[in-house]
Amino acid sequence: MSKLQFNLIKEMTANYRKNQLVSIEKSSTNPIKNDAHSIWLSIETIKSLITDIEKNVAINKPGNTSPIGLRFYYAAYPDKTKWGKPGYEDLTTVPTSYAKLHTLIAVPTIAVSGVTRDFNPSDPTTYQGFPTNYAGKTTIAENHGQLFPPENPNGETF
Repeated sequence: MSKLQFNLIKEMTANYRKNQLVSIEKSSTNPIKNDAHSIWLSIETIKSLITDIEKNVAINKPGNTSPIGLRFYYAAYPDKTKWGKPGYEDLTTVPTSYAKLHTLIAVPTIAVSGVTRDFNPSDPTTYQGFPTNYAGKTTIAENHGQLFPPENPNGETF
């Protein structure tokens, strides 16, 4: 069972808000006011992502013994002027109020020769890592959670 001390969580989230979040919101070059400080994903969404990864690995690399995991990338939504345009169809269920805000993207990883590489479990050509010509294709990943703010942060403890 994974556990962390309550006070450690409080300190670490407070550190983020005092340091990184303040830097983002008070940036002299590109301030993002009221940037998100947390993201919520349902257990069903997380389980579905893990199930998709496991099913595709079982199909594309039966008997796999390489460690599989998730890498969480810090990311920011594009400007709302891009919503609905070609290449941005994945944003159709995301509120435009999330434009430019901080988020996370979970990407599957596989260990190859001691290196943890991002990969697409549904595409065997990525099992050694993504080829340089992969742009424009889709990959198994997850991002669509709720951001706080702009969603109401009531209920947050940390």
